[in-house]
Amino acid sequence: MCALLGRTRERVPRAWIPVLTWGGLRGGLSMVLALTLPADFPQRGLLVTMTFGVVVLSILGQGLTIGPLLRRLGVVGHHSPRTDYARARAALVLAESALGEIERMTRSRRVPADVAADLRATYEARAHAAESAADALRLERGELREVEAQRAARHLLLVEKDRLIAARRTGEVSDEVYHALAADADARLVALDAAGDAP
Repeated sequence: MCALLGRTRERVPRAWIPVLTWGGLRGGLSMVLALTLPADFPQRGLLVTMTFGVVVLSILGQGLTIGPLLRRLGVVGHHSPRTDYARARAALVLAESALGEIERMTRSRRVPADVAADLRATYEARAHAAESAADALRLERGELREVEAQRAARHLLLVEKDRLIAARRTGEVSDEVYHALAADADARLVALDAAGDAP
């Protein structure tokens, strides 16, 4: 299957193939099949016991070694600059969301002003740290500008789709126009995501 998918856009990364093979724990099905043998089946007890032993060894052997295998193949444990940049941007968004909520809580007097000031200072520091980390990564790695451009373009496409849905709901556009424009927006989203996934 991996070889067949390798000829399409849905190719499986090479490092994943050993993980998929080694992680294929199939003990549950074997145990069910052994337990469904008739009671008078010759050596049924021995077969059930042997199957149980193989299942336990499979779970322990493969299950306990899958972590080191993932790390050895570089599937986990390695953070790319893109991952670090995405994490910093997400931390910035979260901090800004919290700051917005603090302002709403202050306006509605749900929190005392001095408490709000302390919380605001904490989240402003988090936002500043996240923004500094993202800026440093963007300046250090030129390709992160492309990531930022793709993120912004994707956001704008999603805004377009939301506005289109609202226009259909209010009758500003007909169903025929809606379906045509929605299909166009979806095609652009798919193309953008495919470009972002390309090596």
